[in-house]
Amino acid sequence: MEIFFIDDDLATNRFHELILSKSISALNLKASFFDNPIGVVNLFKESNKFPDYIFLDINMPGMDGWEFLEAYKENQFPEEVIIIILTSSQDPRLIQKANENPLVNEFRVKPLNSVIFEEVIKTYDHLINKDS
Repeated sequence: MEIFFIDDDLATNRFHELILSKSISALNLKASFFDNPIGVVNLFKESNKFPDYIFLDINMPGMDGWEFLEAYKENQFPEEVIIIILTSSQDPRLIQKANENPLVNEFRVKPLNSVIFEEVIKTYDHLINKDS
């Protein structure tokens, strides 16, 4: 399984890479970290390959998380990808907006820790491994 973390904050990406490395390894996952959502949209267009999970920040310059989701929908990228909003805000309006978006599976507050990360992966594992 493959996971993309999309967050413009390099320190947050590095923190998640370090703190989740044992979980990523133990769950036999491949994780990639991106600081530019526009680049990820272009990658999807060019390669037509998609991860199993996307952990997506909301507040980013150039293209925020909502705009990323809109581009995802407009390009008709696969709805089977599990998208987790991962943001530092606990604003109820953001949570409601995320819950109302059909592409979003879950809303989580960052930073992640290994327990929460593994819980999220195990929650959706049956959707990813349909043939298992």
